[in-house]
Amino acid sequence: MIPTGLQLQPDQSLDTADLVMPGLTYKVDWERGIIAGKVDGLDSLRQAVLKILTTERYQHLIYSNDYGTEYREILGKDHLYVRAEIRRMITEALLQDDRIEQIADFRTTWTSGDDIRVSFTVQTVYGAFQIDEEVS
Repeated sequence: MIPTGLQLQPDQSLDTADLVMPGLTYKVDWERGIIAGKVDGLDSLRQAVLKILTTERYQHLIYSNDYGTEYREILGKDHLYVRAEIRRMITEALLQDDRIEQIADFRTTWTSGDDIRVSFTVQTVYGAFQIDEEVS
């Protein structure tokens, strides 16, 4: 049987400008490295942000060239350069997701050698949350 539902005529188009895609997805248990149920809403978006931040850009064929970050390109360089670039890089990567409205309160601190801790607030359509991660 052929499914029924929204059907467009050849001269019609679907207006997707205000369409919000659902955020329901699998839940990653980062500690144990397994999939453990499902997650939605703000928790889903927090997980998406962590996934973007931990994915090296251009290294995985499954993702588009807009997905992930390029930390390897900047780590070990001058601290002033890294501070500016890491902010730009993270903001650019996260704003690819339409549910993310703004990145605010961006802070960077060097923990040891070339390791850097970044913290910022992600403002989304679901609310806001804080990220505090080390990049090495």
